[in-house]
Amino acid sequence: MAKAYSDHNHIYLSKQIDENTVVHTIHPIAGNFLQQYFELPIAGKRVITPYYINVKKRKDLNALVGKGTPEEIVLEAKVWAQAKKQNLRRYSPSETRQFMEQVGIGIDCGGLVANTLAHYFQVQRRAGFYRQLKYSNMSWRARIARWLRPATNLSADELTSGLNAIVIDLNQVRPGDLIRGVGKQRNSFHVALVTEVVAQIVAGTETAKETVVKISYVHSHRGYGADHGVRRGEVVISDGSKPWWEQQWLDNHSDGKNYLLENDLLPFKADCGFRRLLLLKN
Repeated sequence: MAKAYSDHNHIYLSKQIDENTVVHTIHPIAGNFLQQYFELPIAGKRVITPYYINVKKRKDLNALVGKGTPEEIVLEAKVWAQAKKQNLRRYSPSETRQFMEQVGIGIDCGGLVANTLAHYFQVQRRAGFYRQLKYSNMSWRARIARWLRPATNLSADELTSGLNAIVIDLNQVRPGDLIRGVGKQRNSFHVALVTEVVAQIVAGTETAKETVVKISYVHSHRGYGADHGVRRGEVVISDGSKPWWEQQWLDNHSDGKNYLLENDLLPFKADCGFRRLLLLKN
């Protein structure tokens, strides 16, 4: 018989669906927030948030530098439609995405992950997410900038670096953990958020152990052609004795390329892989 979900003060909930399988799912507070990026309510349509980043205009609104919440992104799309005298109700979802790209509205990888975690910490734990992180630059100017605009002053590199996260192996991965990637551009990094883990229960002599067989994640990526932006992917663990890069990564574009794996992970294997935030270590 399946066991009900239980929250052990983690960012994820666990459910044993049969005697051999357990599913760990990211907390609904985080999961429902993430889902909003896949269903932006704009002009009577549900629009998937496109990718956008603008490091040169960090003083702009969050939604215009790839760091907006779903609510901020929807509001800014409406404001720009009015300013440009565009009736978005006549647009299809793909045309709406194109309009958003033209005016510079979307979400980057770090904005997606950090906003989701910040929302979870605020609602579930009544704690400030950004204030609990560690930063390499502790000058007064940097501190003030982070206090005023925390989302735009947190990089994917710093979030997933040794300052804030530890390396974990495949069998340790749980929802809320991160996938650290390194971009091809100088000083660019990528981050994805694990949302679900399926594990097989292996009975032992004393206690049962879990062997991870599938990992689901969400990220926002600049690749994937017209399908750039927020998207879901999976890692199927075909052989747990092999490293993460030799597993089956299911996040392919219609051209057959897995941009996350091929561009951001494989070329920099030593500095990539699964990470756990120190804030979520216990």
